[in-house]
Amino acid sequence: MRFEDPWNIQEVRDCYFYHSMDLPGIGIVDGDWDLIGDFDDYIGHLDLSGKRILDVGTASGFLTFEAEKRGARVVSFDVQDGRQHQRLPFRDNLFMTDYQAWLHGRNQRIQKLKNGYWLAHRLLKSRADVLYGDVYTLPDELGTFDVVFLGQVLVHLSDGISALSSVAQRSHDLLVIVEDVINDHSCWGKMLGKAAMPDLDYSFWHYSLGFYREILGMLGFEIIKVSTKSYRRNVPGLSRLCELTTVVGHKLPKQSRGTERAGENAGDSIRLAGIALLKSPSAAGFGDIEGPYPELGVPKPVVWMTGATGHFSFSCSRSAKMSLHVRVQTHIAEQEMRILLNGKLATEVALHEAGQWKSIAVEALELPAGSNSIDFVASRHLKTSGDPRELYLLFEEVELREVS
Repeated sequence: MRFEDPWNIQEVRDCYFYHSMDLPGIGIVDGDWDLIGDFDDYIGHLDLSGKRILDVGTASGFLTFEAEKRGARVVSFDVQDGRQHQRLPFRDNLFMTDYQAWLHGRNQRIQKLKNGYWLAHRLLKSRADVLYGDVYTLPDELGTFDVVFLGQVLVHLSDGISALSSVAQRSHDLLVIVEDVINDHSCWGKMLGKAAMPDLDYSFWHYSLGFYREILGMLGFEIIKVSTKSYRRNVPGLSRLCELTTVVGHKLPKQSRGTERAGENAGDSIRLAGIALLKSPSAAGFGDIEGPYPELGVPKPVVWMTGATGHFSFSCSRSAKMSLHVRVQTHIAEQEMRILLNGKLATEVALHEAGQWKSIAVEALELPAGSNSIDFVASRHLKTSGDPRELYLLFEEVELREVS
């Protein structure tokens, strides 16, 4: 393995920019994606000071150079040449009819993209190292990093699982994935290619949040943060704003994988209890723990479900029959709540009266050994004036306990 020697690029006209960049002595140059001012949102507001970062799919290097400004030491990684770029197999596209001609044009485009990176690298006085290669086979010689960025890469790959496996091995702490993520806790992917759209042969998959939770779990990570924001893009024929989701995974120590992530084992009995389950790193869709508010008739701490769906996952060291106990209320009359275990309906509950606590028990749930998940799904929401949250349900108790 050998890092690239710096390229001496002098002219903007020799460059193509994937990211909009603010370059000293030149000013703003427009790219396909304009993340200027949005870097911290994009990477999940992580503290990068003193961290060692790997920026996979660096393109114009925007993430690399912004991370350096925040005190990080960065290695930028991108493709060696067009052979690492993949395309959907449209019969009449150049990729299929004359691959060598397609490859020649693709390499010219990549050359100009790399020129843009190296022009910015010189003007910004970057100290980042650069490695070119194949995302599916990141070399062990790279070592591991505190944080690995993987921004808008998986959508362009035919095999996201193999790429994630390769990339995840280079992180010993955090993995930041930014993609158009399907907000669904079940595990699936949507193929983007359509036979009637041959011009979009470079986009393969969008994956669900449940997909990332499961694949990252296999790789020894748990999701600790999920955030969504609209970002600006300058691509003809596509909308100006595009909503992207940032998923931050944290690598678990080996001894904690495959064990209960919350609660306790008392002898042979499994029990997971407390609303802290809804704020565990493996939960999503819930607000902060608030209260208690005795003056409002809320004597215990509570957690709002601030989206249509709330989710938490956990692991069992063995299969077990469990009962789920929930104490919940709605601020909207005639609310309905569905509870799903591992993506399948466990029960549906009518919450007729607003502001009244209701205790729910779901008996005889069969939980397999390994990863499990519970989802709460609300039918209606309350949009509060002056509050950006859409408030769905309020939880006071959540408990899973084994039944003999």
